[in-house]
Amino acid sequence: MAIRFHSLRARLTLLYALIFGLLQSGFWITVDVVRSHYLHEHFDKELLGRARSVVGAIESASGRTLPFIREQFQKDALEQFAAESLFVQVTLASQEVIGQTKNLTGARLPLDPEARRAALRGIPAYETMDEPTSSAVAGAESSLRSVVLSHKIGNGPPILIQVASDLRPVTEIVNRLRRFVIIYFIVSMALSTFTSWHLVGRSLAPVGRIVRQAKRITASRLHERIPVPKDADEIGEMVRVLNEMLDRLQSQFRNQRQFLSNISHELKTPITVLLAEARSHANLSDPAVVEEFRVTVLSETERLLRIVDAFLLLTRVGSGGTPAVLVRNPLEDIVLHAMKACESEAAAKSVRLVPTLNYGEVVPHPVIAGDSDLLYSMLENIIRNGVRYTPEGGTLQIEAAARIRDAAIFVRDQGPGIPREQLQRIFEPFFQVKTETDGNQSGLLGIGLSISKAIAELHGGSISCRNLSEGGCEFAVHLPIESDGPPRTSH
Repeated sequence: MAIRFHSLRARLTLLYALIFGLLQSGFWITVDVVRSHYLHEHFDKELLGRARSVVGAIESASGRTLPFIREQFQKDALEQFAAESLFVQVTLASQEVIGQTKNLTGARLPLDPEARRAALRGIPAYETMDEPTSSAVAGAESSLRSVVLSHKIGNGPPILIQVASDLRPVTEIVNRLRRFVIIYFIVSMALSTFTSWHLVGRSLAPVGRIVRQAKRITASRLHERIPVPKDADEIGEMVRVLNEMLDRLQSQFRNQRQFLSNISHELKTPITVLLAEARSHANLSDPAVVEEFRVTVLSETERLLRIVDAFLLLTRVGSGGTPAVLVRNPLEDIVLHAMKACESEAAAKSVRLVPTLNYGEVVPHPVIAGDSDLLYSMLENIIRNGVRYTPEGGTLQIEAAARIRDAAIFVRDQGPGIPREQLQRIFEPFFQVKTETDGNQSGLLGIGLSISKAIAELHGGSISCRNLSEGGCEFAVHLPIESDGPPRTSH
């Protein structure tokens, strides 16, 4: 299988490997520092113990004079330490050598002035010799470390005991352990990277299946859905959200197709009528025929204009956002303006429009901030719908009520009501409830209520519909109130 380094799986694996490598590096560096410090500290303690053994050997000769020590010290007291791979040198404070082990072969252990002064103050002084000095004393590739102690014989001057030993055993142990750690680090990094790649692959396997399934879902297969994993984890939640999005897309596509179909149908009808009239009135010499043709063309052209205006309004309010023009509109102005626009249609059916203002003392002057024309169109569509379904001679009640935070407009008709199964679809574009009293009177192409709903939502409000127990149905519009006070309007 080819590894794509730009993939999420590769990036996560590299990230896990990097984190693991950094943690391991930090851990093993700390272990190495602590272990190396411990080994060197242990070496220094043993070296100090050997130096004190030399001091003990000198103490055994304390009853003798210094000249005797000069002559016999090396032979009697120091050779036992040479056999232990120690290099011992005894000097006076004046740096005169008074004794050496034979393994120094005539060489002299260097003594740093700072170390000499510290030893004379009674402080053991440690010193690591450089490579040339160590090689000259103990052979090639050696590394000597020494400790210096001072001791006083009787009333004589103090002497300095310098004991050195090779650090190579400690260095070899440290290097051997470091090689082991390096090998372990490489192997563990390889295993952790492989394990991370495998685990990340298993974790992302559902994502791969989701991608493959999503690629199969096209405009013609929007009914398909991505299988939801059994585990209730983040991937399962993502699949559920994607399926909900597909539901919305499918609904939008269905509405779009229906919208285009209705547009085609609505535009085709007046165009067909105009074309038929043009073909049937080939001879326009008769004034009566010309007048009939003129009336038909004018009527169908006005119908075309209403259709285009309705589609443009639906597109405008359906785009979301906020109204382009904000004007402070008194609630009663919206109601009275919409009623006046619908008076002729109501009079044609002898339907009485009865307004009621129910403000109370809480909000005596409710004001709605928004686009005046859109707010008028919203309520006009609802009133026209009520007039359409109210029987001749009936009454249509329009009530405006104000509460603390919002205003409500109720439109109650005396029609047959809406079947329960169709209540949820009443605000869909082009949806119309067909009844025995229904006719081609609305002039709104079945999109009036959907336009009203979009306008209400555009102004931060809502619209709903319910059947009344005494018959008919009630449309309720809720809009937020801007302020309470004497209204100011501008048009």
